[in-house]
Amino acid sequence: MAWEWDPPHYLDSVVDIALFRRKLYVLTRVHNDPCRTELYVLEDNLPAGDVTSMQCICSEPPARPEQSYYHRADPSYYYYLVSSGDRLLMVMEHAAAPAKFEVFEAAGLGSGHGRWSKIETLDGRALFVSKGCSKSLPAGELVGAREDHIYFISKRDDSDNESSEELHSGVYSMKEGKVAPLPLETTGAWQGRAWPPTWFFPTRT
Repeated sequence: MAWEWDPPHYLDSVVDIALFRRKLYVLTRVHNDPCRTELYVLEDNLPAGDVTSMQCICSEPPARPEQSYYHRADPSYYYYLVSSGDRLLMVMEHAAAPAKFEVFEAAGLGSGHGRWSKIETLDGRALFVSKGCSKSLPAGELVGAREDHIYFISKRDDSDNESSEELHSGVYSMKEGKVAPLPLETTGAWQGRAWPPTWFFPTRT
């Protein structure tokens, strides 16, 4: 199915998308305010085939640092939208090193007064996030995957060389607030500058 959507003029870019309960949710960034996001749901108006959108959440995550950190042209945060069981989650990665993550659940999506609610547990699941593919799985379904852990891969500009990029990856424990290297069993791929890094999952998942 092809989707065409004309977003409001004040939105700067689409940050991420996710299918949740058979609907397409779009996380966007507000122009001139990179720390503020808006969440929309897109629905196909059959039989005309037109796409309509409805704003679900218009707010910024509640926990902003006292000083914004910018890495070149990147904003202070990287966002990932993930369908996780019966919850729609927004994962917020702080751009400053060492890596730090916060997770928010979309609450009240159908009420017209939706909000992001910070959560401290993934209810027995693990998250795999990247710009190419993000997924939530029950812990143990993949070898080495642990509950309440966020596995991440992305590419960052090399701070010493504008023409090169490096792979930024690891696993973040929500309980300990610490980052460790990815386990050997974890599988991702990176094709250099041409494509963003992404995850590969067994077909049974």
